Amino acid sequence: MGLMGKRHRVWHEEFSRAPGNRAAVHPAATCHGSAICPLVLALALSACASNPTGMQGRWVGSVKPAAGTCDPASQAVLTIEIGRTPPYAATFSPTAGVLALHGTSDGTAQVAADLHATGMNHQPYVLAFSGTRTGDTITGTYISPRCRSEVELHRG
Repeated sequence: MGLMGKRHRVWHEEFSRAPGNRAAVHPAATCHGSAICPLVLALALSACASNPTGMQGRWVGSVKPAAGTCDPASQAVLTIEIGRTPPYAATFSPTAGVLALHGTSDGTAQVAADLHATGMNHQPYVLAFSGTRTGDTITGTYISPRCRSEVELHRG
C-alpha cells in the first residue's frame, strides 16, 4: 500500500473513532491502496471546481456592422479560461481567424479584450471588445478606429 493509501486509512481510523462520526466515511478511505481511487477522486474534485454555469468555455456567434466603415458581418469566437481566482483569461477573435484580442473576464457576467496594434503612419490602431453575459448569451460591442459592430455569442 502506497503512502496515500496509508494516509487515507489512518484518517479513516481516526475519524471513525471520533464521537458522533461513525456514519461518515472519507471517500478515498475505501480505496485500500487501489491506484484507480486517487484518480477517480481527482476527477471528482476537478468536476466540482469547474464552472459549468459561468462563462468558462467557447462562445461563438456573429459580428454585425452597426456604424462606420465596416467589413461584412462575420463569425466570432470567444474563449474564456477559468483559473483559481478572477480575473480570468479571455481571447476574442472577431473574424474567427487571424486577429486575437486578449483580455479578462470576471467569470460571471463581464468580459473585455483588446489589441493594441500600429496602423498606417505608425499611428495606434486599437481594437476592443466588451460584453455582458445574460443567461446563455453574451452581447457586446466590437470597436475599431473605423467601425463599431454589435456582437452576439452563444456557447459553442
